[in-house]
Amino acid sequence: MTKATVSEYAAMTQQTGFGLGTAEEPFLANYDIDYTSGEAHGAVLNAKTRFVRVFVDSAAKVKIGAAATAANSSGGGESMAANQTEYFGVSAQDGSTWRVSAITRS
Repeated sequence: MTKATVSEYAAMTQQTGFGLGTAEEPFLANYDIDYTSGEAHGAVLNAKTRFVRVFVDSAAKVKIGAAATAANSSGGGESMAANQTEYFGVSAQDGSTWRVSAITRS
């Protein structure tokens, strides 16, 4: 099974003297997207979500946006390697249609 684990956050924090920002717990939502059989997407993001943490257990293309659909084509999403974790910033959402989509990278 190929899965993307998604965690949604409202804010990032940074302690004085340290250059590393980290996601502020608790997360707003946490779920898996199973893209074993092709493109799959999660639920619409929480209206308070401003950062998304995505972990993929296999090579994937991940796309985030309004009614996003990941694809193996130009503009089809960000390429991620197996076992990679990435944080993405999410701007104010238009009409609450933003979601995370993933597909196996070919």
